[in-house]
Amino acid sequence: MGFVKDDISNTLLLTYDFIKIYSLIDLAIPGRISYIKISSLIDLVMSGRIRHIKVSGLRDFAIPDRISYIKISGLIDLTIPGRISYIRISGLIDLTIPGRISYIRISGLIDLATPGRIRYINISGHGDLAIPDKMLYKDIRSHKLDYTR
Repeated sequence: MGFVKDDISNTLLLTYDFIKIYSLIDLAIPGRISYIKISSLIDLVMSGRIRHIKVSGLRDFAIPDRISYIKISGLIDLTIPGRISYIRISGLIDLTIPGRISYIRISGLIDLATPGRIRYINISGHGDLAIPDKMLYKDIRSHKLDYTR
């Protein structure tokens, strides 16, 4: 395990479990992505499956094994005994969840395609991340992401 700061300019492997990309997104990757933070917009805690999502006071997900409860502060409370198949919150986030989350969009900030693992992340205007099963991470400078497999 290792820690990589904002000024990262070195190469790292999955042995690092925490990556920070200029406070836009934090990735803790122990084989899979276990934690993502997008500048106080959304926090994802994933240990194989998502455990908790917080969108800066707008949305809290408490997910024990499956998504069981969603709270959108002051807007709506959803109790979900089954599984969520699709959620949209006024252009902020789209969730398609066939068992696991397969796609997330947060108003142009990030797209996550997750068939079991996250395969693709798009941070508009800041670069694209392609995340295969194993990966090398190279160079984060001025919001420019150079991703190498």
